[in-house]
Amino acid sequence: MSPQPRPWYVQFWPWFLIALPAASVVFCVVCLFLAVRGADSLVRDDWYSSGANINRELGLDREAVRREISATLEVDRSGDLAVAVQGHGVDNESQLVLDLGHPTQAKRDLSLPLARSSDGSFHVQLPPGLAGAWYAVLTSPARNWRLRSRIKLPGVGQQHLVPAS
Repeated sequence: MSPQPRPWYVQFWPWFLIALPAASVVFCVVCLFLAVRGADSLVRDDWYSSGANINRELGLDREAVRREISATLEVDRSGDLAVAVQGHGVDNESQLVLDLGHPTQAKRDLSLPLARSSDGSFHVQLPPGLAGAWYAVLTSPARNWRLRSRIKLPGVGQQHLVPAS
């Protein structure tokens, strides 16, 4: 008499063959969840209007070049950001605006008002947790000129903002 074969659900190979397609289904569901939840903020829906504004934005850079405006940023250990600005017409400003854009996550972008202090520089307290590379745009409240640069926060030493040429 031959031994009784074991039932299929006790065998290794049927479960191995079932696990391969089951794992791919789970993997596809996880990928779909990540794709829907983490939409790419770098792609703009309004690309036509963004393109139409390029000449106006380049005019802001040309105005900063004409006024010979430049700035130096420095962050101390307490998170105070000091901005020293040189150029024509900047001494009339009592406030500036620093826009910080995150390279990959638009929801982390910030717009910080900088107030003039008694020494002539502009200051703001940075929110905690700002670390890594950021795109910085310094403008007047009227937005009639701008300086741009990529900066690293918290920065070590001075970082410079100059008009794009």
